Amino acid sequence: MISFLYNRQPLSFNNRTKHQMDKYYEDIVKAFKHYYPDPIRQYGDLYGVVYYFHRKPTGLDADNLSKPVWDALTRQLFDDDRSVKIRYAGTFMLESRGLGGLLDLSSFPPNRLEEFFGMIDNEEHTVYVECGRINYEMYKFGCEAGRDL
Repeated sequence: MISFLYNRQPLSFNNRTKHQMDKYYEDIVKAFKHYYPDPIRQYGDLYGVVYYFHRKPTGLDADNLSKPVWDALTRQLFDDDRSVKIRYAGTFMLESRGLGGLLDLSSFPPNRLEEFFGMIDNEEHTVYVECGRINYEMYKFGCEAGRDL
């Protein structure tokens, strides 16, 4: 599994110019290479996570959050973003509620946790990216656990 952080407001897949998207891709690759200067290319079926933590409303929806990240990492982390079979994406506004017990961080990569807390405490924008080999138990149904559907 790879994971990395960066502190830039994401660009929506739908709301950008080519110049903006090229610069954004550059920033993602730069952040990735900061953590993985000589990355080992991932093959096979993968999962991907992109979570965006922010302090002010941005209007960015989770729908368009992850596609630019996986596009940028094509030929850096994997050959084709079609390898990412499961994608999780989410936005989380920090000012209104903080993290206090709302998120389960028990599986957060320990080598990134201190930096993550430092970023969400001190930056306007924090993006967490994770990618790894798929486990088919990741396909979930009835995610609203304990509720009648």
